[in-house]
Amino acid sequence: MSLTKDFVPMNLCRIILAFMVGACLLTSSQSAQAKDDFQMAVGGSAHWLVRRDYGAGTFTHFSPELIVFGYIPFYESLSLRTGVRMGYSWEQPDMPVAIQIIEKDLSVSAEVGVVFDWYLVPSLTVGGGSLFRSLEYKTEAPISTGFDKKSRSQTLPLFFVQAGAGLPLFKGLVVAEPFFRYLQVKGDERFGLGYGVELTFQIF
Repeated sequence: MSLTKDFVPMNLCRIILAFMVGACLLTSSQSAQAKDDFQMAVGGSAHWLVRRDYGAGTFTHFSPELIVFGYIPFYESLSLRTGVRMGYSWEQPDMPVAIQIIEKDLSVSAEVGVVFDWYLVPSLTVGGGSLFRSLEYKTEAPISTGFDKKSRSQTLPLFFVQAGAGLPLFKGLVVAEPFFRYLQVKGDERFGLGYGVELTFQIF
């Protein structure tokens, strides 16, 4: 996937937010009965991160995540959704064989969002956490000097905004939710828009 120079991720987030607000206003008069009790769900997501590793071009890599959600009834069909997630990424952009920088990222974050319970379940979420990065420098022939094989680690703060639209299955016990996420990592300006799908299962 590549993004054009004129594509602005925040504009897409605004469009999704406007759609969600419109859906809430159009359906608020319908009888979507909110659940009265706290609920919890667990699951995972397939998340594709878009990084600007090639200047104007991009590199997209896969990052699976584990998720735990708690739903707190708020007002009628609205609920607050709190959550924690942990993700891992290991894929690398194309590099010369003779010299490589290998990054492996483990992310841990907490979040809070608003969910509207309807035939679709639109959501808007903000979150923050830390990215724990392992960096390994590798050289191969014909390079025999410079970096020898070595590694180091970094801890970087992260912040994200996510908008999704969940599809309830099996009377809401399972929710499949495609989403867009705008991610910022302090100290690494390559991140921006990502996308993916979450699958969560209600446990009580």
